[in-house]
Amino acid sequence: RIRAATAGSAVPYLFLDCPGQVELYTHNDVMTKITQQLVKALDLRLVAVHLVDSTLCVDVYRYISAVLLSLAAMMQMELPHINVLTKCDLLPPEADVEKYVDGDTEAIISDLRTTMHPKY
Repeated sequence: RIRAATAGSAVPYLFLDCPGQVELYTHNDVMTKITQQLVKALDLRLVAVHLVDSTLCVDVYRYISAVLLSLAAMMQMELPHINVLTKCDLLPPEADVEKYVDGDTEAIISDLRTTMHPKY
């Protein structure tokens, strides 16, 4: 139906807005099968865009959790992947997510060392 609906017109992009249940992308292969069928049947080039709520990345633990979740989705779906931080306008003024976004591993390690229990 996609081909029929777009016949005769140039459609450079097709957006599929999928539900936010991360289990569909990290622990289940249903989305992988769907995307593979789209590529095979319609000769599409796909990319996954993973939206991450930036308000959940205000400390190092949650940031690492979000990164690992994005990685799990990327590995499961087997597609090129773009991660996007959303809701940045809702971050509290004291939130410093820039050091995480810039990939400052020293800042991340420093945050872990200062906030983790010495036992670990």
